Amino acid sequence: MDDSHSLKLVGDRVPEGTMLELGIGDQPWLKDAAIVIGVTAKLGEAVRHFECQPPQGERGARYVYMEVGALAQNIHLLSTALGVGCVLVAGFDDLRVKQALRLPADLEPTALLCIGQRQDV
Repeated sequence: MDDSHSLKLVGDRVPEGTMLELGIGDQPWLKDAAIVIGVTAKLGEAVRHFECQPPQGERGARYVYMEVGALAQNIHLLSTALGVGCVLVAGFDDLRVKQALRLPADLEPTALLCIGQRQDV
């Protein structure tokens, strides 16, 4: 397991217009966002690392999604402080996101964070 506890850029820019196609249902913020941050995890590695802890096969995934939630919350708080909008997207086609972001085989998409102009309703 990588002990650097740091963010790492993988992949490259996604062609314009591709992001909207990745969402499930009507999610215009995928198209309208100034930036979309794809959050990924080595889910299989986490599951294997914690496989001895009950419930077997689930503990590692729980830890991954708790960390993703904490990261998303911090980005939401920072976005609010900067006066920009932020939307967390969890409804996406996993395989299409993995292909669009050109993720290595060991990384799984866990969330998309859409950041851009705030839309007050």
